[in-house]
Amino acid sequence: MTKTILHLFIIIGLLSCTTSKKSNPTKMEETSVIEKGITYIDINNNIYSITPNQISYRAIKKEESSSGTYSGGKDWKAKLDEETFYKIKHQVDQVFNSNAHLEKRQMMTVMLRMNGESIITKPLKDLEKVLNEFKPKE
Repeated sequence: MTKTILHLFIIIGLLSCTTSKKSNPTKMEETSVIEKGITYIDINNNIYSITPNQISYRAIKKEESSSGTYSGGKDWKAKLDEETFYKIKHQVDQVFNSNAHLEKRQMMTVMLRMNGESIITKPLKDLEKVLNEFKPKE
């Protein structure tokens, strides 16, 4: 019985260490936003992955969409300069630091991910405009 209680305390201790690390990022984790980048998931669930040197777009396929008919087109990648990345990051920081967060994802909302955090908000038309400027012309 004493061994079982000791094991439980050890497991609880390990779990609390893991949890606190995620909720309180270290400087090294903070720096990794540049490596991991920013993810923007638009109202149709198309995914934009943004790093200092690239934007990747993963289009939702018809079979993945809720309607079964919508397609986000073709996947694409484009080079991005660091200056533009930081302009995008500044826009995203403003949204993260605002009160424009919603409780749950529903129709006509988007998701932003950065630094291991995710928020739900209304569509960011200015950001989408910048991102779509990199879309290859057909």
